[in-house]
Amino acid sequence: MDPELVLIDYFDGKPAKLAIILAHRAALRILPQLGQHLISDDFRDTFRSDLARSFLYCSIASRCAMIDHTKPRKIAAFHAYRIASHHLAAATAFAQAAAACTAKTDADAVSLAIDAVLAADDYNDDVWSSVVHDMSLLADTEVAQDLYDKAVQDGSAPHTDDMDKLRDFLITIIAEKLLERPLWGRGCSSYQDDWNKLRDFLLTDDTNWQFWVDFYQTLLQGGAHSPDYIDLMDRVAQLPVEDWQRPAQEINAIISDLYREYLNTTDRQGE
Repeated sequence: MDPELVLIDYFDGKPAKLAIILAHRAALRILPQLGQHLISDDFRDTFRSDLARSFLYCSIASRCAMIDHTKPRKIAAFHAYRIASHHLAAATAFAQAAAACTAKTDADAVSLAIDAVLAADDYNDDVWSSVVHDMSLLADTEVAQDLYDKAVQDGSAPHTDDMDKLRDFLITIIAEKLLERPLWGRGCSSYQDDWNKLRDFLLTDDTNWQFWVDFYQTLLQGGAHSPDYIDLMDRVAQLPVEDWQRPAQEINAIISDLYREYLNTTDRQGE
């Protein structure tokens, strides 16, 4: 069946945030394969900057916008989209996923999210099975009941008899829970091999990739971000656009300073 038709039907009548989250996860899955260009001598010099200012900028800006859709986060996602869309065709999935976070209407957000998923699927055929797996998790009634019970206990569940509102609320909290799940499912050994190669290269490169390696690793493993780590992600994502347009070595040096400050603070808190 045509993935585009499946997505259009699946997202029909559902909250736009669901589409945005699935698009974000789809784009993130192709990063290790895209990163293989960095290891090639033919692409190395130019791809360093593209990796930082296109793929990773969009990833962190989108992540922050999905945690809480504040105006500064939407602006950061928009800037990330604009920069990425001017660089590589391969950045389409990341750019469209970021653009979906800034869409003015739910219909536009869903359309951009679908474009992001299809772009990721075009780059790697294995992406679609992972997207379908994400979609199947939303049908898990036990998970839905557990999340709803917790929402009732903490007071975040809506006080209404409107079944459509309750349904949208449930879909949204389950979708948000997807952000805490490991990024790859079963049968993703090729992803892991590509990530291992890219990670090892980045850690021996002289361009300060430690923050990005750790950031992507947290997404792979899943789990909730701490408030301090979310604050760090905001500080990175909301750096001035002029900084993001610098070569990778320069923008990564700025980010490295922020990361070092964060690590020092958390170390002191743990003493």
